[in-house]
Amino acid sequence: MPNNEKEETFDILDPQNWKSPNREEMLAWIERLQNKGGEKVRPNGQLRTFGPRIKPVSLYSYLKYRFGEPNGLAMIFREPSVDNLIHWNYTVLSGDCYLDISCLNTRVTILLTEKTAQSCEVLEDALLGEFSRCKKDLENTKRGFERWHLFVNPYHRLKRIVDQQESRLRTLNVPGIAVPSIGESTTDAIAFKQKMREITVACDEAMSLSIMLQMTAPVLGESLVNFLLLLLSRPEIRNDKRMFESYTRQNIDVRIRSLPLVCMGFKPNVDFSASQFKDFLRLMDNRNKRLHGNIDPTIKTGDEIYFDHGSIPLFESQRSIPEFAMHAALAHADPSDALADVTTARDFVTFLLDQLDENTRSQVEMVLETPQLGYRPEKKRIGIILPPHYVDMVMVPSTSNGEEP
Repeated sequence: MPNNEKEETFDILDPQNWKSPNREEMLAWIERLQNKGGEKVRPNGQLRTFGPRIKPVSLYSYLKYRFGEPNGLAMIFREPSVDNLIHWNYTVLSGDCYLDISCLNTRVTILLTEKTAQSCEVLEDALLGEFSRCKKDLENTKRGFERWHLFVNPYHRLKRIVDQQESRLRTLNVPGIAVPSIGESTTDAIAFKQKMREITVACDEAMSLSIMLQMTAPVLGESLVNFLLLLLSRPEIRNDKRMFESYTRQNIDVRIRSLPLVCMGFKPNVDFSASQFKDFLRLMDNRNKRLHGNIDPTIKTGDEIYFDHGSIPLFESQRSIPEFAMHAALAHADPSDALADVTTARDFVTFLLDQLDENTRSQVEMVLETPQLGYRPEKKRIGIILPPHYVDMVMVPSTSNGEEP
């Protein structure tokens, strides 16, 4: 008896013994899934998940090479899109044991109708051996698939960063900070010290966010310009590397003005005298100065100070210590200026999208809202290849009395 069990286990986990079930065998498998005739697939069977050694594309290539198109029950309910719970499903037979192999968004699972004491690593080792044995056939099978690779949408990421920084800066509400008075008692002095500490922390954070926004918000607009060049440039330009790079490396004002010439989908007679365009160029110029740490001591960041006898400071205005500290912390980093820069960048984005025809704009906006995009090198094509959400399925085993735990 032990020898028979060992041989059965070997049959289940050896891919060379797998075969594609015929129509009658598939019907019997479906009946077992539906618990007809008193037979239960679970809990007598086992559900396992492959580890990282088994690449879904390699496993799919192997199964397709061996058995043709996916034949599992889930394929009946699969929609012809990438938005599915189960992307592909194979059912194979090994002796009297059915193996149902399914690929979800994040993992590949295998359902066996019979229990085995062997670990999933035994099956993985056997499959890796099969992949090596059928290497050339699997490579030929894989060549029939479209090859894409994912890349992060820089515009979408920048927009999220700007949105988060803007939201936090508004939450700090620096203009609404009440300036504390020193008071006269010891208790007042302690409260003043604590309040000043809170103001200092808030002003430092507001200063950092303001500077970051003033450097990031303009890049949001520039990112859109570069994206439009990538998405909409005419084939004769996109397919000529030197020509394409010559446009992408132009100064930002020339790059923007070139868009209707280089790209498809723009309306005729784009008005580059619009205020949104001019304001954005000023924004980019200021951003470059900040980015390179340019220093201009002729620009005042506060009041003028006079000295008498070389050592007696005379201020133009009178401020309390909190007012002086806040003014110094936020010099050249005024939150209201930063928020205005965000508005200018967004107005430019709207202006540029307004120059596209209706059909092109709707497609571009879909792309801009997608966090990860796909690129197909053979066609030099960009596309939305994954759904905006991921789903998974968890199968919870029943308790001994048949109730859910």
